[in-house]
Parts: sequence; C-alpha cells; structure tokens
Amino acid sequence: MKRLFAAALLFFAIASPASAELTVTTTETQAGDPSNVTIDARFTASPSRVDLSLPPGLVGNPNVPGKTKCPVATFRAGACPGTSDVGDASATSGLFTLTGNVYNLVPEPGEPARLGIAIELLGLFPLVRNEASISLRPDGGLSSTIASLETGGLNLNRLSITLDDSFMTLPTSCGTHVITLNGESDTFATDGCENVPFTPSVAAALQTTQRAVPSGATVTLNLPEGDSHVKRAEIVLPEGTTLSPGVANGLAGCSDAQFAGEGCPAAAQVGEVSFVTPLLGTLGGRVYFGDGFRLYVVVDGPGVQVKLAGDVKLNPANGQITTVFDNLPQVPFTAFALSFAGGAKAVLNNPSTCGEKTLSATLTPWSGTAPKHATASFTIDQGCALPAFAPGLQVSAASTAAGRPAGSVTMTITRPDGAEDLSRVTADLPPGLAGSLKGLPPGTRVGSVSATAGAGEAPVALSGDVFLTGPQDGGLAGFQMVIPGKVGPVDLGTVTVNASIKLRPDGGLTVTTTPLPRLVGGVPVSIRSFALTLDRPGFILNASSCAEQAVNATLEGVGGTVAKVSAPYHATDCAGLAFAPKLEATLGARGKTKVGAFPPLKAVITVPPGQSSTAVADVALPQMLGLDLKKLAKACSGAQFQAGSCPGSARIGSAVATTPLLDSPLMSPVTLASPALGELPGLALQLSGIVTLPLFGKVAPPVGTKGRIANSFAGIPDVPLERFELTFTGGTNSPLRLNKDACRGPRQLVIGKLTGHNGAVANLSVKPKIVGCAPTVTLRRRGGKLRATAKPGRDGAKVRSVKVGKKTKKGYRVTVKDAAKETWKLVVKVRR
Repeated sequence: MKRLFAAALLFFAIASPASAELTVTTTETQAGDPSNVTIDARFTASPSRVDLSLPPGLVGNPNVPGKTKCPVATFRAGACPGTSDVGDASATSGLFTLTGNVYNLVPEPGEPARLGIAIELLGLFPLVRNEASISLRPDGGLSSTIASLETGGLNLNRLSITLDDSFMTLPTSCGTHVITLNGESDTFATDGCENVPFTPSVAAALQTTQRAVPSGATVTLNLPEGDSHVKRAEIVLPEGTTLSPGVANGLAGCSDAQFAGEGCPAAAQVGEVSFVTPLLGTLGGRVYFGDGFRLYVVVDGPGVQVKLAGDVKLNPANGQITTVFDNLPQVPFTAFALSFAGGAKAVLNNPSTCGEKTLSATLTPWSGTAPKHATASFTIDQGCALPAFAPGLQVSAASTAAGRPAGSVTMTITRPDGAEDLSRVTADLPPGLAGSLKGLPPGTRVGSVSATAGAGEAPVALSGDVFLTGPQDGGLAGFQMVIPGKVGPVDLGTVTVNASIKLRPDGGLTVTTTPLPRLVGGVPVSIRSFALTLDRPGFILNASSCAEQAVNATLEGVGGTVAKVSAPYHATDCAGLAFAPKLEATLGARGKTKVGAFPPLKAVITVPPGQSSTAVADVALPQMLGLDLKKLAKACSGAQFQAGSCPGSARIGSAVATTPLLDSPLMSPVTLASPALGELPGLALQLSGIVTLPLFGKVAPPVGTKGRIANSFAGIPDVPLERFELTFTGGTNSPLRLNKDACRGPRQLVIGKLTGHNGAVANLSVKPKIVGCAPTVTLRRRGGKLRATAKPGRDGAKVRSVKVGKKTKKGYRVTVKDAAKETWKLVVKVRR
C-alpha cells in the first residue's frame, strides 16, 4: 500500500507543470515587531538541499522565553514537545500536500542554533525529518542550510515554512528586505521606523583611578531589548584620557588582510570584548590594534564570528580619542563592552588632573531616526598631589683629558614619573667644553639622541640622530634632533626638536631647545628621560682647565615651573697638555721710525693645535716706546663703549683671532677705552664673526728709566686661539711714541709671559722686526769718480740698485731700489 501511494505521488509530480518561484510574506510590517514569516518556494525540480539566506536584521530567537529546545535525538525519534514548536511546514508533490512542524532544536557543537522540520502524512505519521543548521553571516544576517534534503521518496516541487512571531522579529530598519532560497529571491517590506524605540546608554569603568598612569578601561554600550539595532557608534573619551606610549612596547599591528583572512597575531591584542545578545547569550572576543590606528574586534561563539572594524581618531591639539564603528551588523545586543588591557602596556593613560571626567557616545540606529547621545562619567581621585618638579641631570664623557677630544659627551635629563612634563631645556656648558665647527657643513651628523616617553613602568624608548644646522635664534649654530616616531606598528611620523648654540662671553656654550613636543600625532610624548650624545670624532674638545666646573641647566615645566640643576665636570691630566706658544712682533713703518714718531706695532701670538688655550697674556713693549698721555685723555668712556658710540679718535688698531673651532677668523677694532669711571684706559676688543668674544687689556705706563709699557689681557676665555694678531696702526690716534730711533742703537725686546688654562707658564722674548728703516749709502771719490755703496736698513730688503744723481748744497741725490720694490731717494755727502 505504501509503495502504491508513493508511486501515485510520483506520477502526479511528473505530470504536473514545474516553475521556479519564491514568495515571502509577513503578518506584520512594523519594523522591529514580532511577525510570522512565511517562505514559500516552488521548484522546477526536486532539490537535494536547501540554502536559505535571511536579510540582516531579520532574526530568530532560539532562546525565546516560554520555549524549550528539543534534543536532536528526541526530534529524530519524533517526540519533540509542543513547547519547542516554532513554526509550520508543508511540502507538496504533485497534487498532494503534506504538513508538519518546525522545532527549535538543541544546536550541535559549533552551531548557534538548529531547526528541525518534520513533514507528516495526514498530520499523523512522520514521513520526512530534516535538520537545518543555522549560522550568522558577517553582515548580521542568518543562513540556514539543509545539506541533504530528505523527501521521503517524493518528487518535491513546493516547500513552505512559516516561522511564528514568538520566534521571529522583523528588522529594525525600514524598506525592502530580500530573502533568498536556492538562488531565488523575494522581498518583504517594513515601515514605521519612527515607532522603533532607541534608548541607548553608556557606562565606563577604570582599572585604577590614579592620576596620570596607564590604566585598563571598559566602555559598555547598553541597549534595551526590542530597541533598534545600532548602525554607528562614535565614542569620545574624556579630554586627558590619551593613548599610552607604552602600549607600543612589543605590540604588533594587524593588517586588513590578516583581519579579513587568517586572523590577527596574538601580539596585536590590546583588549577583550563582551557581547550580550538575547539570541545567543553572552559571547566573548578579542580587540586588536590595527595598522593605521584601527581597532579590530572579533566576537566568537558557537558557529558565530562577528568581525567589527573601527577607526581611532586622535585630536592633534589635545590627544583626545574618538573611536568610530560604522555600518555595524544588524545583530541585536543588550550590552556591548570593550575592555582595554591594563598594566605596564595599557592602551590608555588616565588624565593628568583629578576630578570627574565625562565620555560621550553618539549612537545612530538602523531605524534611520536621529542619533542619540549618551554620557558616562568616572572620577580620578588618587595620586592627585603632583610630585615635586625635581628633574635630574647627568653628564659623562668618554675621555676627560684636558684640551683633547672628549670622544663622546652625553647629557642626560630625567623627570620623575607623574611630575610636570618638561617644556624646554637650557644647558650652560662650562668654559672650554666646546665643539669644533670647522669644516662641518650644516646637515653633518654629530651625535644621537635617545628618550623614554610615557607614564608607568614601561615607557616607550625612542632614538634618533643629531645634525648640525646653521645659526638658530641668533646663535653661532644649531642642533636638529630627528627622532623617528615609529615603534612597532605605531608610526607617529618624525619628531624634530631644534636647539640653538650660543657662545657666552666666558667662552662657554649655551644650548637652548625649542619647546619640546607634548603631542606627536595626537599621542602624548610625556618625556621621562632625554639623553643627548655628541659622538662625532674630534667634534667635542675638553676644557683646558682642570678646575672643578659644572654643566648647569635650566629646565622648564609645561606649567611654568622652573628647576635649576647641575652636574659636575672637570677635565683631567692638565700636566699632559702641552703649552708652547710663540711670539712675533714688528715695529715701525716708512717715515715712522724716528724719535717722536707714532709707529705701527704688530704682535702675533701663535699656539700650536692641540695645546692649552691661553688664560693670561702679559706683553711688555720695548723701552723705546713711550705713552703720549694727551692721547690717553681722549680714550672712549665706558658708557660710550658699551653703547657702541666710541669716537673714531679712540680707535688705535685692529685684532684678528683664528680658532680651530670655526672656519672663519674673528676680528675687532682695538679701541682705547676706560672700562669704568676713574680707571686707566685700556685696550677694548669685541672679537666678532660667527660669534663675539669680548676682551679687555690693561695698559700700564712705563716705570723708571728701564720701564716698559705693559699690556695685560687677563681672563681670556678658554677658547683655543691658534693665532692672535694685535696691531696698533700708529699715526695721529696712537698713544705709542718713539723716544729713540728704532733704526739705530741696540735692538730691544718684546717680552711676553703667557699662562695657559692648564696652569703652564711660557716666558717669551723676541726682537721685533723693524719696518721702514732707510738703507745706508756711502759715497767715496776715487780716481776722480764717485763710488756709491749701499746697505739695507735694519731688517730691510736687499739692495738691488744704487744711482747717484745731481749735486745739491747738502750733498748728492742718490736713488736706491731694494728687493721689496721700495725706492729710497736720499741726499748723501761724500765721505772723505
């Protein structure tokens, strides 16, 4: 009888015309309301499997209150209770239609839900049983698959399933929605979105409420059951809550391809997620840091994996963090919590000030109604008293040998965690500890810089290079510290800090930075330590003096607090530093060698490279030179000199100094000036070029018959001067007057006593070269003819020719030419 019945069904199925058609109907159209959903499919040929795809937002609730889940074994035995019935089903073969029920089954491992479809003969005898697995797609839609459709031998040409309103809820968005079954589609519509409730709220909790430390944090979005699904979530953390630089330690980035494919690496995880949905209960997941400041969220459950991608935006002015998740899947949830890891590598850093802090969330519903704003607060109430702004300073050098290359010099500044951030650094290096700029063009690398930034136990380490620049802020040169801001996957771009280098009057250098960055790419820097190392070979020279000195620094905080700190420095082995200067001098000029003349005078002191710099230079002039006291009375006053308004009559010479530290020499006029009211006039210099060095030399008049004019330059800065040339131009403004003929009589000495900064003393003496002495011509008459012989004047050039001219009353005119191309016209008497 059974075989006969089946054969009859098969006959009518074959004889019946076939068509491909899908029809979807709902009993309701109000978005977000429960509704019966009927899916009626007609087949051109009996299918072997069924693939059903529901649109996003159309959800079935396997955990609906009042319903039970039927075990699979019970279903297969045909004994599911009515409490697990969630719909009706019918199958048509030819002219025969068989009916049955849809049951909510206990899902198999790895499934979020499972449905059972039982088709019965005459509503009494189970004929066909099929089980449909349920999965959640990435877009939030549900898919149901009957992998091997059992038809009980029937040639199925129609299948209809109605899921009742206790199980199904319509999308919370309005418009047309598409259902697909085995490639065929139909639509249903929803409306009334303005009636869909949307009352979200937000909550926030911190791992610690201590000020200015890395902290774990949890932000939870809450949404009552039955509200519209969330389409877009924008969360703005309170101002002051920033990314912690320490999170970059050991952090790996997750790429878009990894997120979409094989999964993010474990080292990219920065937190966890909790997702509470009435459909599946509470699901857990992970939060990953994505390349380009993205957050990737992966929610896992039985047969469920929801992936969400969010963008993190940082306010470049204050570092405030905004996170945006857009086009979220239409999956209902009652609580969605993002928890960021705490500890040393926490993602977030608590605000640096205490008090109540408020975050805000702007949530946009899929219903299309206006976004809703929600706020939540937390309080920072621990560690509110700032530690004292007590930064530290350390200085070290690879070598401290006086006057010789230091190899490398490192200056390290530290700041206590939690204290006021550093804003600017001004460091005064001791006199003599200097850098050689000679032959170094701008852009030359001269060292390195390293820094640690961030609060907590694991600040991030940064490093970069230091380059020489041209003059900055009126200085002789500058530094540019270039630090790549890339640590792991976090790339903030390049951090650049500039500093000016100025030479002080005492010969020491002052290095002043521009304001240190507080935010880079919206991430707070919060420098904890800062080390500047100058390590270019030969760039830094130690001081020539072995006296105890110090590097002094003025450190400014962002709040205006100023701290002055110092670190000891002193050079060593001054005894091993040579000091062997040389002295040269020239005196006179043609026509300015006689008694009463005001001759030019030039003294040159040279110090071989690598030796101590000069601290004191005492030079005593020959006794033949005296002082014209009337000229001294015309000296420039101290006020005039300081104002730069000395009259031309006070200028008596020039000075040129060359140093191995600079490419170009320093030059200055020599001005006769009184340093202060009531003091004797002296020699005032402002050696200028790329830098300015002031010098003042005291002039002591001669004492007694053997007295000498003494010029003393004391307090010369510890700057190596390879050559120092001091010239008195002579003439009407000069106070130096000859009291003897420089071309006659015994030679006289210029005596020098030079003291190096290393304490060594060099006693020098030199006979000045006399310039301008006329040659000596002798005329004799022999055999009726005049014969002339000529010798060079004192220190003069060799005589090339002598020509005797006409006789005058005083003698014969004689023309002498010498090797220096000088022509001397003399009147000479004939020697008898």
